[in-house]
Amino acid sequence: MKQVIFDKKNILIFGGAGFLGSHLCEELVKNNKIICVDNFVSSSVENIRFLMQLPNFRFIKHDIAQPLILENCLELKDFKIEFQGIQEIYNLACPTSAKNFDNYIIETLDANSLALKNILE
Repeated sequence: MKQVIFDKKNILIFGGAGFLGSHLCEELVKNNKIICVDNFVSSSVENIRFLMQLPNFRFIKHDIAQPLILENCLELKDFKIEFQGIQEIYNLACPTSAKNFDNYIIETLDANSLALKNILE
């Protein structure tokens, strides 16, 4: 039988401040450590403000079209990323509001191409 080393999984949620992402964060933070990454292009800090008070929730403002090195994020030191790693990844990052699509054409393309490439790397 495998011995459990860490009591909670590290879960990375891209687009975690959006409508769907914030609800996913809210549910998963109950039993896990959540790393929420968002750049607020089409989301709001108001969606996650209450989560930011929780000890198992960390927020990183970042455009995932750019590489992100989690081990360099000081706010994640107590999540022990360098030892435990990330157990689950959810990519909900995309400015999906139909009413704003024309305003975020490039950001939408980046979120669906460059961002996915960076996540997989």
